[in-house]
This record gives sequence, structure tokens and C-alpha cells, in this order.
Amino acid sequence: MKALSILLLLLAQGDRVRELIEQLRSDDADRRNQATISLKKLGREAVPKLLAAAQDPDLEVAARARSVLNTIAFLGRLPPRFAAAFPGVEDRLAAGEERVAAELLSEAVQKLRDGDGPLRLADIQWIAPSAVRGAGSLEQILQVLSMVREFKLTACVFELLDLLDHPTTEVRFLAMETITGLGGERPEAAFYGETGLADDQVVRVSLALIADVSPDLAEGALVRGLESPKTLRRRIAIRGLGRKGLKSALPKILSFASDASDPVRADVLLAVGELGGREGAALVLKSLGDSSLRVRTAAVVAAGKLKDERAVPLLLPLLSDPNSELQCAACRALGALRAMDALPVLLRLFVDASGSARVTAGEALRNFDGAQVAPELIRVSAGKPLDVRIRIVELLGEFDTAAAAPALSGLLSRSEPDDLRVEVLRTLLRRGAADCKPTLVPLLDDPGPRVRSFAARVLAELGSDDVAPRLADALAAEDPNAKYNAIMGLMALNVRSSSAKIAPIALDARNPDWVRLAALKAVEKLGGAEEIRTLKPLLADSLYELRSTSAKVLCWLGDPDAIGVVFEETRNWICLNALRRPEEWARLTSLPVGDDLRGTRQDVLEALAKKAGKTLEWSQAWENRGGDLAVPSVVLGRRKSVAEALRDQMPTGVEFVVETDRIRVLSRESSSEFWKAWREERQR
Repeated sequence: MKALSILLLLLAQGDRVRELIEQLRSDDADRRNQATISLKKLGREAVPKLLAAAQDPDLEVAARARSVLNTIAFLGRLPPRFAAAFPGVEDRLAAGEERVAAELLSEAVQKLRDGDGPLRLADIQWIAPSAVRGAGSLEQILQVLSMVREFKLTACVFELLDLLDHPTTEVRFLAMETITGLGGERPEAAFYGETGLADDQVVRVSLALIADVSPDLAEGALVRGLESPKTLRRRIAIRGLGRKGLKSALPKILSFASDASDPVRADVLLAVGELGGREGAALVLKSLGDSSLRVRTAAVVAAGKLKDERAVPLLLPLLSDPNSELQCAACRALGALRAMDALPVLLRLFVDASGSARVTAGEALRNFDGAQVAPELIRVSAGKPLDVRIRIVELLGEFDTAAAAPALSGLLSRSEPDDLRVEVLRTLLRRGAADCKPTLVPLLDDPGPRVRSFAARVLAELGSDDVAPRLADALAAEDPNAKYNAIMGLMALNVRSSSAKIAPIALDARNPDWVRLAALKAVEKLGGAEEIRTLKPLLADSLYELRSTSAKVLCWLGDPDAIGVVFEETRNWICLNALRRPEEWARLTSLPVGDDLRGTRQDVLEALAKKAGKTLEWSQAWENRGGDLAVPSVVLGRRKSVAEALRDQMPTGVEFVVETDRIRVLSRESSSEFWKAWREERQR
């Protein structure tokens, strides 16, 4: 009986949808409008019949059906918190989606500013596109664009691009300023009327912003952009579809390969580099001889991405091309291809060239097998100036440790300059080259004090406990470098008994500030209740760095007396976790990382959270500097606590809050608001 009732209800709803669609044909405008609103309110159950109506030969019916479908899809993305903040919002939007959206965006922004209710920034992204489309008057357009810039509402990037064709000059320029501003830039080229450069900037920034738009919306808009009569929109569509990896769009993209516009043809080649394909590869090889420098350069970039070895003979001569941009593109492409024929020239450019050629040659060399490159780098560095040799040491540090360490160890001979040997030690330390420890032991008796003290520190950080007494003695050295290295080594070895000797170094004004700050950081790791009492005078020190660092250290150790200085003089709140969650914090500061961790920064952070038995919650992903999370990272974990490693690995401008079951990652701005609220609650 129940199933029959449901069936009858569905049939009745189907009849209702058909009736409303028929009313879209009415000669009465009010009746058509009311039917449109009613269909929007019916929602998903009306979709099948609306899809058919969208193909109706009656243009009025088809247009209204498509409008209703767009609204239903739009309302389907309504965030729960937005719906809670605005009761009845579905009815408001159904009655006039785009017109109402601009008003709702303004109301939502005001709620965010007032801190009224559960709304978050992520909850207003979805309405930004409709708000831009629905802004009617010039005043309202300017108001919406202002909110888009202020709150970085990147979801409306396609609507902003539409405004670049607005009939009003002021709107066009503000749209340009908004787009570039969302990418952290200013439209300098537009200021000076350089249209080509301004277009390039819009393309570059838009591609970055599109990465934040939901894939289904972005891909549909990009595909439609291929049909645009506007060159700028086609360029963004071509490049965007390449970035999205939408291979089905390749035939249409290739149809622009003979476009009269050099930028369009270049963008086609760059998209081909992303999408691949035999037909695309043939076009790239052909375009390496194009008459346009811009097109040739794009072809070189694409050849590197496609890794087509047929391009190598055509690319090799470009390593000596007088055009810097083309030369650099060839360096990167040949590096991506790991073309051994290019290796001698790349080595020469890295050693003897300057500027961008040297930088890109270094980028290319990093792609090769370190075992092949390291001996050659040492060979070509012989007799070169010290700055060149140090640069080579830095590059060797980017290769696999097993391949680079033997070459680096050979530069530790006493016949080499101390500056070079210290740089080698620094590189071995950064790479965690534990296999080199036997090579470093003789350096403990080196005649050079800098080499001697740094070698002891490196051995300590690589896990050699037997250097602890030597480091403890060096705390009394006159040389500040020796004292600094002793502090860092004892901290790496986690020698808690040395804390009582290190704390006075922080208090002694005769020591350089950088040594005193290092001593404070060591006390943070090694100290206890006695060091808390000892360091309290530094909270009133005349030097800001010492005052603020001591406050963070004391809070890290659990001293509530330092909270005031942390709030007044720092913008780093991680240490306050020790006071908010003392038991959880004590566990994180005593829990060793253990094995070394390698991977992207995000991989390392996820591994640290897992080690602590917690999940990592990216509360505001759009604020968390995603590019910084993709960089390679290493944590030498033998003597480092999870709390230390988490703090050290967080990108600039990002902090974390420890909870019982998770670690919440917040932007510094959000973290500031969180901790201020915590302090106010604590003071009640």
C-alpha cells in the first residue's frame, strides 16, 4: 500500500511538472514567471522533463527551461551553513537568482565581518559567480568587485573575465584589477596601455585562479570559451583545458594551430605539451622552426613536456641562442629529456654563465642521474673561483645523497679553503648523510676552528653521541661560531643536562644576539622548571627579538606568565598549545619522530600527524599556501620531537591547533582570531 502511495505521488508530481512547463508557453508574462519560479522550487524531480524542454523548438520555453536547470544546479551546491545563516534563502534565490545573489553576498560578508553565526569564508565562494552576474547598477558592480577582492572569491573568475568586455571603461579596468589582484599582482601593463602584456598577465593569473574552481564548472566554462570570438577568452580556454588534462578537447584546440595570433598558436603548443598525442607531437616538432620567436619558445617548452627524443637534435643548437628566453627554455627541455649530448654544454653554462642561463642550466642538471653529474661537476670546478665552487656544492646537495656524498667528501681535504669545507659540511648536514660520519671524525682535530666546531655539530645532528662532551666544553669557547655550533649540536643530541649551561648564554648580553637566540631555542627543547625561572627576566629585555622569542619559549614550556608578551609582540601562536592542551602538548613534545621523513612538505606533515595518532585537518584549504606544501622536505627525526617537526614544517603564514583527536591547520589570520577568543574565554 505504501509503495502504491509513493507511485501515485510521483505520477502527480510528473503531471505537475508537465503542467508548469506548458505554462511557459503562456501569452501571460506573469503566468510564465510564476511557472518558472514554481519549477525552480520543485528542484531535482523536475530535471528530466526540463532537460527535454531545454530542446523545445519554442525558444521562450527552451530558454526558461535552461534557466531553471541552472538554478536547480546552483541551489544544489548551497552550503549547509549558508542555508542556516539565511532561512528561506532557497525561495529568495528561486524568485530571482542572480539579482538576489548580489544582495545575499553583501549580507553574508557583513555577517562574516560581524562574526555573526557559523558562516565561513568558504561558504560564500559558491554565490560569488551569480553575484557578479547579477550586479545591476554601476554602484552594485563596484561593491561586488570590492568584496571579491577583499575576500579572494576566486570562484567567480569566469564572470570577471566577462566584465573585461563591459561597455563601461571603469568596470573593465576594475575587472582587470580584480583578476590580477586575486593573483597577488597589479595590472601594471594595463596602466601603461600595453595590451599584449596585459593580456598575458590576465591569462597567467586566470589559469592559477581556475585551479580553485570546481572541475565540473571549470571544464564546462573552458570548453565554451573555445567558441568565444574574443582572443583572450580562447587563450584562457586553450591553456586551461591543457592544464585540466581534458584530452577530448585536443582536436578542437589543434584547430587553432594556424591562428593568425602568435599568442594563440603558442598557447596551442603549450596545451599540446600538457595533453600529448602523436598529432600534437608532430606539430611541436614542426613549430620548432616557426618564424615567430614566441611560437618557437612555446614549441621548445612543449617538446620538453612531451619528452620526444626526436626533438633533441633540434634543441641542442638553442643552448647557444642569443635570445635568453629561448636558451633557457632549451635548457629546461633538454634537462627534462635527460639528453646526455647536452650535458657538457649545461655544465659549462652552470659554471661559467650568469643570470637566467646559469639558473636554468642548474634546473636542467637536477634532472640527470647524480652519479653521472657529480664527478663531472667536481672536475669542471677545479681552479674556479670560490663562489663558483660553493655554487657547485649547493647543486650537489640537490642530488641523491648516495651519488653526491662521495664527491662532496672529497672536498673536505685540508688543502681546500675553509669556506668551501664549511659549505660542504652544511650540505652533508642538510642531506642527512649519515654514511659520511667516518669521513668527518678526523675534522674534529682540524686546525681551522670553524671547520672543527661545525664538524662536531654535523656529527651530533647525524646521531654521534660521543661528541657530546666535546660540544659541552665548547659552550665556554670565546669564538661565537663555536659556541653556536655547540648549542645546536647539544640540542640535536637532546642532552638535557646541558640546559643549565645553555640558559646563561641566553642571558649574557656580551654574546651576539644570534647566539643568544639559539640558546633560547635550545632551552625550549631541553629545559624545565628551573630554566623557566631563569629566563623570565628576558620578558622585559630591550631587544625585541630576545623578548618575543623568550616569551614563545616560556609558553612552549608551559609558563602562563609569558602569554601577555606573546599576544603583544608576536604573531606566532603555536606555543600557546602548551597552555590550552597541556597533556596533549606534553605528549607531542616528548614523542620522537624516529626515522627520517622525506617527501613533499604535505607528505611529511601528514606522516607526523599519523605518528601522533591524529588526523591533519586542513580547515581552510584555499588559505594554506598550497604551492608551499608541494616543495620537497626532509625531517631528520632521530632526536626531534613531533611538536618541533610540525612547527618547522608548517608553511610561512600557517599555524596549527592541537586537539584531542586531530591537528587543525589554520592560516595565521584565522589562528589569531582563534587564540584571541581562547584568551578572552580564559580570562573570564
